[in-house]
Amino acid sequence: MDSKDLAQYMEATDSIAKPWLMVQLRLMKLEELREVDLSKANLSGVNLSGANLYDADLEGANLQGANLSGANLQKADLQKTNLTTANIEGANLLGADLEGAFLPQGIATQYQYQYH
Repeated sequence: MDSKDLAQYMEATDSIAKPWLMVQLRLMKLEELREVDLSKANLSGVNLSGANLYDADLEGANLQGANLSGANLQKADLQKTNLTTANIEGANLLGADLEGAFLPQGIATQYQYQYH
């Protein structure tokens, strides 16, 4: 069952008021972001905590102020991405391409050398 199937089930059974199903739907949608093309997207301030963005194309995206805590950004294309003021605590950046990315102050050097 994917997020579309779950959303249809929730609508058909009038389950929208059930918080646990809403949480499950949100988690499924976050999981389905894998390998998505979000290049040049304006995602400033968006909550993507825990999202699976493995191999996602985020080149040139604006993630300023976004919450990426615990997100999987492994092998993501983050070239020229604006991550200033983004929360990337606990994010997996292993193999991510950070060339030309604008990283949060104080950790830029750590991530450039540890994960690139």
